[in-house]
Amino acid sequence: VFYLRTLSNFDPKATTPIWMRRRIEKMGMRSISLVVDVTNYVMLELGQPLHAFDKSKIKGGLTIKRAASVQKFKTLDGVERTLDPDDLMVCDDQQPLALAGTMGGLSSEITETTTDIALEAVRFDPICVAKNSRRHKLSSEASRRLERSVDPSLAELASARFVQLLTAHSSAQHVATVVDGAPIFGPTVTIDPTYISKILGFEVPAAKVAEVLRVIGCEVDEKSFAIDPPSWRSDLLTAADFTEEVARMIGYDKIPSVLPPRPLHATLTPTQKRRRAIATMLASRGLAEVQTFPFTNQATIDSMGFVGERASTYKVANPMSEEFPLMRVHLVPGLIEVAQRNISRGAKDFAIFEMGSIFRSSQKLVPAVSPNLSKRPDQKIIDQIFAAVPTQGYHVAGLLVGKTENENWQGKARSYNWQDAISFAQDIVQLCNLEWSVARSDLAPWHPGRCAELIVDGKAVAHAGELHPRIVAAYGLPERSVAFAVALSALPDSTLVRPTTVGTMPAAVQDVALIVDSTVSAADIEGALREGAGDLLESITLFDRYDKIGDGKVSLAFTLVFRASDRTLTGDEVSAMREAATAVAAAKFGAVVRTA
Repeated sequence: VFYLRTLSNFDPKATTPIWMRRRIEKMGMRSISLVVDVTNYVMLELGQPLHAFDKSKIKGGLTIKRAASVQKFKTLDGVERTLDPDDLMVCDDQQPLALAGTMGGLSSEITETTTDIALEAVRFDPICVAKNSRRHKLSSEASRRLERSVDPSLAELASARFVQLLTAHSSAQHVATVVDGAPIFGPTVTIDPTYISKILGFEVPAAKVAEVLRVIGCEVDEKSFAIDPPSWRSDLLTAADFTEEVARMIGYDKIPSVLPPRPLHATLTPTQKRRRAIATMLASRGLAEVQTFPFTNQATIDSMGFVGERASTYKVANPMSEEFPLMRVHLVPGLIEVAQRNISRGAKDFAIFEMGSIFRSSQKLVPAVSPNLSKRPDQKIIDQIFAAVPTQGYHVAGLLVGKTENENWQGKARSYNWQDAISFAQDIVQLCNLEWSVARSDLAPWHPGRCAELIVDGKAVAHAGELHPRIVAAYGLPERSVAFAVALSALPDSTLVRPTTVGTMPAAVQDVALIVDSTVSAADIEGALREGAGDLLESITLFDRYDKIGDGKVSLAFTLVFRASDRTLTGDEVSAMREAATAVAAAKFGAVVRTA
């Protein structure tokens, strides 16, 4: 709505009353002149911005329209601005006079010679005013109010209040009032009072809802629950808006604190989490992940020494390359080919790993099952489809080539060895929180006698050690290159996190050295010591192996740590547990305690 009130016979020498000047100054504004002070006073009093023009400087009538073209315009602050074609302006018949809702123009301002006044009071569109303000980086008292929306009915009242104050404190006389448009008020909204209770999470009676809404100025019909919001609340448009008002008036502290149900959302499976944890661990240890095609050929399978089931695979009907028509049966050959390619390009010392599926001919393939897709197949057909797909083992394998430490002033260089490969395999199994044992193995493509296998629940799940010299020479790898492979799909399910406790009681440490036959493994002796030591054994560590005793004997030295959770162990208790541990080792493997 647009109100334009004109006044004449104004005495430009009239001054602002002292009480009005003080009130304006206490609100953080400065007194300028009587006309300007009255417009500011009414804005502070009612909230409706006003703007006064020198009527003698207006050519024709006033129009609110877009700037339409790029042009220069000087505002009241003396700054010349470049108008955007989309700027909303107050114009006369010849030129723009004011940046609508933001600031007036210098060409039509009230001066010391003004006697005729044209007062404009408009409820501008908040978005248009906000765009004007942001576009010109010009935030005024008027724009801050109008862009947040003002009461549509205030234009009439505020302009009338201006006329009342100006005629009371000067010789000005009201001439005419021109009105265009009509106030646009918010629509009447019908809501369901139970919706408010549902959203807030506790019961709010309909009578209470009506009472609260009337407090903020709404008119409520309790029969139909049609709500007519007050003219100054243009933000009350939906049921959610009224729900927020009810919550605010009742008090947010009255809303019960109840955790919402856990949302249903996609997450990683335990298997996916395990694979990511392993890949992250290997990458953090300095290994680079590679991805190879899952194809191979019979010559590669034969050169690796795979036989029996480990050499049986599937042939691709339409291979990408006739050179590689078979599906791979192991990850290590692919890693060896990657290493060969990188060595030929100048790489010397590196560690790589790959995670992926292997394909072994574990079952006879049957013709593909093609169900009718017009409806969901029954469960029997679905089971047949899944049963027709061969099992695909998922492995992780790594290849360690060259030196892990270069020679420098701190020491000599050290190349990767079989212990590094076994350590990586053990770390993977340990990361899965599984118990394992280590045994010797001569599985291809590793060097016989320099390969170890990790056994979990009686099944070999990993192999690690030096690659066979024949393979190392065939592919041009550095001597004693090592590799590891872990069958992740063969590992049993386990928790991703295994909590441990920190002992508060002091630990008792005992060292024991045992002389055994050289054919007895350290793992077997460690198992016997654990069996005999009892439940208070916290850890056991092999720290020395001496093989120069002769007569086919070796000495294995272990550190045993004992700890009780509720008391300090006595010397007699520790000695008894130590003796019990060595007794089991002696009974099972003929171990003799070394005394010198």
